Amino acid sequence: ALLATLLFTVACGNSPTGTTTASTQAETTPSGATSTKTPDTTTTPPVTTPATTASVTTSKPAPVATPVKLMTFNLRYDTTSHPCMSLDVRGPHLMEVIKKYDPDSISFCEATNDWMNYLRTEMSKLGYGCVGVGRNAGQTGPNLTGTGNEHSPVFYKADKYELLDSNAFWISANPELKGTTSWDSSMNRICSYAVLKDKETGAMYAHFGTHLDHIGSESRRNAAFVIETYIDEILEKFGDVGIVVSGDFNDSMQSNMYLAFTSYLDDARTLAKEKLVIGSTFNGYSPDEWERNYAGDKKPSVGSSSPIDYIFLGK
Repeated sequence: ALLATLLFTVACGNSPTGTTTASTQAETTPSGATSTKTPDTTTTPPVTTPATTASVTTSKPAPVATPVKLMTFNLRYDTTSHPCMSLDVRGPHLMEVIKKYDPDSISFCEATNDWMNYLRTEMSKLGYGCVGVGRNAGQTGPNLTGTGNEHSPVFYKADKYELLDSNAFWISANPELKGTTSWDSSMNRICSYAVLKDKETGAMYAHFGTHLDHIGSESRRNAAFVIETYIDEILEKFGDVGIVVSGDFNDSMQSNMYLAFTSYLDDARTLAKEKLVIGSTFNGYSPDEWERNYAGDKKPSVGSSSPIDYIFLGK
């Protein structure tokens, strides 16, 4: 399973700032960030009367920064090729991770119909709502079962956030046409988003979750521009809200995909004050290999190559 986690701060009504990377937690508010740039005082012109001259200064309190935790997690589609790969075995471990990091919102990759049914039940017990549909034809719901129709859903704390808007679209030249593929993509790919408003502070951000194609480099690059179109629509509709784009992007930090996304977004990894893990976010989890090569508590080491899972933030 692939995991990236992020902690950043949001000031009421403004963009979130600060970041972390894969398996990293940090909290930072750059001095020039819009989330904290609030005038200290507002001064009215002097008021003159025949008897006296005075100026009045009123203090305006700075907005309160609210910690927000973000995650992205590639579940790996459920399969019975090995007993340890089944959802029944891995599901409880997943929930341990969710409880440990306690994200405000999280995007998942490879959430099949069976995974979605499990997540809806178990995540709701923790107070999460969700948005997202299956990539095949935009279908979703508990009546659908099986190890296909992968979703890229976003789950969010329903008790903390009001869902202002949501949508799902395809990574294609016709993103509103369900199930479509374009360019060199090997299969249809989807992106989901939720626009969330903190019920207590009023701070807002939009969380996009996606899983880009593992074959088509042109498709991965063009995904940046497809997603940017929807980001622009949200900014036009809701104003200066925080933007988060997370998931499995199936490409390195040296790729055209990465250059395209970072032309208008920041990579949380590069902004983090502290990085708990440096290197790859792909581990190719294989129980058979684990049993052959890793005895006892010994675990495969994380590779030193580039990550392929990212959490991008609006500038």
